[in-house]
Amino acid sequence: MTAAPHDREDADETPRPPSKSARKRAAHAAQDLGEALVRLREAELEALQLPEALGEAIRAARHITSRAGAARQREQRPDHHSQRPWTSGHELIE
Repeated sequence: MTAAPHDREDADETPRPPSKSARKRAAHAAQDLGEALVRLREAELEALQLPEALGEAIRAARHITSRAGAARQREQRPDHHSQRPWTSGHELIE
């Protein structure tokens, strides 16, 4: 299978930035993951051994009653996410 033209690297092999569609897919996947993490029971959340700041953010999101506020909280991507070598995070909650 050959790569689509927009997926190929330039002739000088400089990688291209992700396409807008790829960025949107990643954003939707991150939001889905955030929603799944908020739905976890406390024991399940503790079993994941997440960084303290991330656990606190998830617990705070559970108490947000405003729909817009909850959406903003789910979209937060603090730096401590990059401290764990996860590919998507979904393997943690499945």
